[in-house]
Amino acid sequence: MWRFLRIEILLQTVHHSPFAVVALAQGQAVGAGADLFAACWRRVAAPGLKLRMPGWNFELALGTRRLTHLIGTDAARDLLIDTRTLSAEECLARGLASDLAAAEQWPALVEDLQQRAGSLSPRALANMLELTAGDTRDADIAAVVRSAARPGLKDRILAYREQFKESHGKQQS
Repeated sequence: MWRFLRIEILLQTVHHSPFAVVALAQGQAVGAGADLFAACWRRVAAPGLKLRMPGWNFELALGTRRLTHLIGTDAARDLLIDTRTLSAEECLARGLASDLAAAEQWPALVEDLQQRAGSLSPRALANMLELTAGDTRDADIAAVVRSAARPGLKDRILAYREQFKESHGKQQS
């Protein structure tokens, strides 16, 4: 349980940062990695990114409100129930990614975002980020604690992993 609580605190720290935080993702972003991606101000997905949020398969409330704030209630519910892997293009279409750019484009993109964020004074940027973040920290911590403290979390995670392995093994056959 403590691991998930620390992850939620990290995600909240990133999401409520007084400065602009940019996520650059390629390869696979699963679980807490996908939640970290969603917690950032700008979220840059490289072509080929595969993103999945399986937490509710083992009844873990991690990042749910932030995701809902980002992509909307219906889209968040669909994503969390279906637990399917999203491509970079799907992430962009749903608003989960803010940009789609190959890794070699990242330095120029980050420089542009840095200049844009720098157009405001540090105080103005911090205030703007605070007012647009949607502060549900206390409720989110409580939700993680309640979901992770329910007996059997380790068994639920192991059962999900086995189910995932079986379903992906059958798809590849």
